[in-house]
Amino acid sequence: MRAGRFSLIVSLGSLFLLSSSMLLAQEFRATLSGIVKDPSGGAVPKARVKAVKKDSGQAYSVTTNDEGFYAIPYLIPGEYQVTVEAASFRRSVRTTVPLNVAEKQELDFTLELGSVQQEVAVTSAPEIVNTADASGGTLMDLEQVQNLPLNGRQVYMLMQLTPGVMFLQTQFGSSGYSGTRGWDANNNYSMCGGWTSYNQFLLNGSPAITDEADGWAGGWFMSPNQDAVQEFKIVCPALDAEYGRTGGGIVNTTLKAGTNDFHGTLFDYYVNSAFNANTFTNNLVGAPKGLQITNQYGGTIGGPLFHNKAFFFGSFEGYHEIVPFPVVTSTLPDSVKILPDGSVDFSGTGYRVYDPLTTHLCTASDNCVNGQTYARTPFPNDVIPGPNSPLPTGILSRVNPSGLAIMKLYPAPTVSGLQNNYIQTGGLAEGRYRYYQPMVRVDYNFNEKTRLYGLWAWQRGHEHRNSSGFPYPIATGNIDSERDFTTTVLDLTHVFSPVWVVDVQGSFGRFHQDFPEGPMVAGLAKPITAQSLGLNMPKIPTTSLSIAPQIQVSGYQTIIGNNISEQVTNAYDLRPVAMHIMGRNNVHFGGEFEDIQYADQGVGRPLGQFGFGTGFTQDDPFTRGHCPGCGATVTSDGFPFASLALGDPNSGSVDWNQTQFETWKYYALFLQDDFRATSKVTFNMGLRWDVQTSPSERFNRINAGFCWTCTNPITNDPTYQANLANATNQAAWKAAGVTPPATVNGGLLFAGVSGPRAPYNNYYTQWQPRFGIAYALRPRTVIRVGYGQYYAIQNQHDTRSGFTQNTGYINSLDGGLTPSNAFSAGTPYPNGVLAPTGASLGLLTNIGNGVGYDWRTRRIPFSQQWIVGIQQALPGSILLEVAYSGNYTSRMTMSEQWDVISNDQQAACQVNNNLCNQLVPNPFYGVLPKNSSLGSSSKIQAWNLMRGPFPEFNGVTEFTNPGASSRWDALLVKVEKRASHGLTLLSAFTYQKEFERNHWLNNGQFRDVTPIREVAYFDRTLVWRFSGVWELPFGSGRRFLKGAQGAFGQVINGWNLDWIFTEASGVPTGIPDAYFTCSGQSISVPNPTFGQWFNNNPACWQARPQWTRRIMPDRVSWIRNPYVPNLDLALKKQFRLTERATLEFRGEAFNLTNTPIFPGPSTDIFTPPHQLSNGSWIGLGTVPYSQQNFPRNIQFSLKFLY
Repeated sequence: MRAGRFSLIVSLGSLFLLSSSMLLAQEFRATLSGIVKDPSGGAVPKARVKAVKKDSGQAYSVTTNDEGFYAIPYLIPGEYQVTVEAASFRRSVRTTVPLNVAEKQELDFTLELGSVQQEVAVTSAPEIVNTADASGGTLMDLEQVQNLPLNGRQVYMLMQLTPGVMFLQTQFGSSGYSGTRGWDANNNYSMCGGWTSYNQFLLNGSPAITDEADGWAGGWFMSPNQDAVQEFKIVCPALDAEYGRTGGGIVNTTLKAGTNDFHGTLFDYYVNSAFNANTFTNNLVGAPKGLQITNQYGGTIGGPLFHNKAFFFGSFEGYHEIVPFPVVTSTLPDSVKILPDGSVDFSGTGYRVYDPLTTHLCTASDNCVNGQTYARTPFPNDVIPGPNSPLPTGILSRVNPSGLAIMKLYPAPTVSGLQNNYIQTGGLAEGRYRYYQPMVRVDYNFNEKTRLYGLWAWQRGHEHRNSSGFPYPIATGNIDSERDFTTTVLDLTHVFSPVWVVDVQGSFGRFHQDFPEGPMVAGLAKPITAQSLGLNMPKIPTTSLSIAPQIQVSGYQTIIGNNISEQVTNAYDLRPVAMHIMGRNNVHFGGEFEDIQYADQGVGRPLGQFGFGTGFTQDDPFTRGHCPGCGATVTSDGFPFASLALGDPNSGSVDWNQTQFETWKYYALFLQDDFRATSKVTFNMGLRWDVQTSPSERFNRINAGFCWTCTNPITNDPTYQANLANATNQAAWKAAGVTPPATVNGGLLFAGVSGPRAPYNNYYTQWQPRFGIAYALRPRTVIRVGYGQYYAIQNQHDTRSGFTQNTGYINSLDGGLTPSNAFSAGTPYPNGVLAPTGASLGLLTNIGNGVGYDWRTRRIPFSQQWIVGIQQALPGSILLEVAYSGNYTSRMTMSEQWDVISNDQQAACQVNNNLCNQLVPNPFYGVLPKNSSLGSSSKIQAWNLMRGPFPEFNGVTEFTNPGASSRWDALLVKVEKRASHGLTLLSAFTYQKEFERNHWLNNGQFRDVTPIREVAYFDRTLVWRFSGVWELPFGSGRRFLKGAQGAFGQVINGWNLDWIFTEASGVPTGIPDAYFTCSGQSISVPNPTFGQWFNNNPACWQARPQWTRRIMPDRVSWIRNPYVPNLDLALKKQFRLTERATLEFRGEAFNLTNTPIFPGPSTDIFTPPHQLSNGSWIGLGTVPYSQQNFPRNIQFSLKFLY
């Protein structure tokens, strides 16, 4: 009675959920299906098919229909025994049927006539070819997950063993990706040509990704403990309609479940720098190895709560690490001399320093080059005079006290040279990490028809990484960062009848990160205040901290980290799915509802930042590299530290940001039919429908596009009209060939103001057909063809102008000819800063400054993927798979600048710079705020009035232009030997090319007609990875010395060798934004060296003058950055303690050959190539000796298994 009542409740509840919101099943469990036939090939209806999980006794039973067809869904991955019984036939038993994560396996039976008491047993495993679906991908099974060498035990690093999957990170250490441990939440993978944010990670079928647009979209929240993972599968392309929101691949991970026997592990993995190699950089300068101590410890336990009915599995992992991150960066060169009288001498730098206050129109004596309009006078002997220098009459001290105080904050260089002159290998150049990760899974079988499982996982971690290597308190980096994640999953499955099954899953995930950028923000160092540097900075109420602004000197290490960042994401997910069998059709239908909440509590940089470049200390205010008469001892003109010494920043800003809380929804429906047409042919046909709704902000603190046709209120401003009517102004404008608009159009729109709260339109026509066919040409040969359409994750949060207010520094009042004196006078913002005005100003919001916006009609990226391949089973349990796969993704977003001058105007200004650069009356003076970019001066450059159609803004950028696209084509070859005779092998080869069209080469003051199509930045033509798990063939139970016992047996038994080898092409090399002037010569060189990776003859490269177009692409495919092979190796020894207890000792070597990988070459045309005394190179076209990968690391571990 109780069982019947419970079954009724479950049935009604499941049907209610299914009817109220049909949801997607991104399923991690397996489906077993097939046809039961008699000896003549006829169907056997009503045969009972029973699958029993061998380690837990969990049983799943169905009966065949009139077609003899059966399907058993929702099978927990593992090894099964499958039995078929029918009247008048012998019982048929397959004793070993492995089922993997998200697998669709076809298993047919041909029954023999006889009594059901008679049994026919087949002990061999089913054929390894896939006859059930056409999707591509690779399974990483338990053998590989547990045994392949993994630095940091980060299981997702094994994704690279799939053809078509690439890990894009090329730099590790202080300023790159910090490592490969479970802490490292990451999305830096491309799967089947998709962009990094277009992948999906599933943990037991529930989403484990972040959707927010903070650079991590499409990445995992948490990498589960290696010992807790049963297996995972990389699917690309995913041709089943159950998968959505992807334009790349799916990673489906299943965690271990409890069994009828208690099993567990205790482990400790240990790394100590005493066993590691030193970095190339340290060896170069004679520095010792940095301290590294890593402890990764924990355990697992699983077993029965009730035999054959309820099971549990739990795991815990802890991680503590100190890891050296040697830093090679740039500090104030020793060739810059601060003299006793307060002057600063730059003569030793090789750069000519010009006085920005001497800017004048070119004269014959200036030797101006073609197109140059203005020139400056150099400081005598490149010395900026200080307050106590013996100055000639009429010459004043020019060294700024604040600039000088900032220069003195930089640490002394450790080696000579202008750049890469600071190498830190000690305690300042290390990372400190810790995290804790407990997980619990419980499975409960009410009966054969009703099952429930739950999962809870949590991780909290901490990072302290000084990316600069500079001493506190000027250091920058992820200093005292915190990150935590939790997920809870509940899943209920109920069998209503042999042809109806319903599964309902609900989950909740929460991700929180807090990233203070500097030690002062984290409270770890005594602050350097703005006042101590002689600066009077505005007080912003979003922070109570008193810290100096961040300083960025171009080409040198940034100092004083002061950014305040914190985000929280919640995701509620509900997904019921039904399965119905009709004839030979196995039909799934369902969908998904997800509610995502995103809170950004970061306030940016309310303490400010300033950048210093060469613009104010070069000869031509607008183009570097002219330097008339420099001679052999002077490299070029302008030096960024000279601009700092003068107190003349080229940029700066102060943030006044309000927090945000956004929510958006995701709905999906799908129908998938796997049709077994014949014994040789299976069709996979699916249709999916998605809706990704626009986000909305709790208090409408969000923009809703830009109105092109709205008349801006300043049109009727009396001052503006008076400026237009002024006869002097009109004469000046006419002479310059510009005409200010009589009617000023344009302005930002706001959510909830005269319109909907949602900033974007929703799309309800996102239908995604999927089709695949698997044809068994022969019993061991399968041809697979598939095509699918997908809509990727779209994660824009729209702009927040009016709620996040950035006040830019006014660096000049005459268009860059001469600097303003605000910074040098000690009050960088004499007119104060702009406060957030919300939506109250309407079209006047942020007027006078640059604005960006998203169109209401933003599009969702649309991907089309296809695969044509053949699988061939070879002797020795070897599977060969060769496939051609492609991915074309369109409607991708890119930024487009709208306030640009026309191409004809650009061409005219290229001939005569003065047409654009000449100063004319500012019609907006007295109209726009004085602390805005365009309202600060009575004169502006003429080009500001040429650009249209919104000259009242200092640039108008659309962020959601859907014109970007990418195309990937690849030959994928996989050779896989499943575990047999103690050997597992996997060879993954990819030959590919990816092009992208996602930006304009020129997109600033003027814009190209069309975006540039060029090779993708992460493209690698050839990638080969080869991995193996090998039980060495000697010792007890193995080929040689199989009878070894006693002490000899303890030594010789239980040895394993495991490895991962990688070889690949380098990524495309970046090319300078300059003109290559040596006709008859090639940019490439026949035999690249670190001293000349491409043609770096300085005479061949000319700086691109202002108002000329860039013609060099960003990168080229015919020159590739350095790359070298890598080998990771593991050697394992097991000691059998008892029948059930084993002790395992393991040693692993990562980068066994200790081969360094170096970055791409420098594109700085203003630094000629030259070799330093230590043998390293700097300058144009040279490859710096800055190691990108980790040196050889040795890891030891001890594990107890029972």
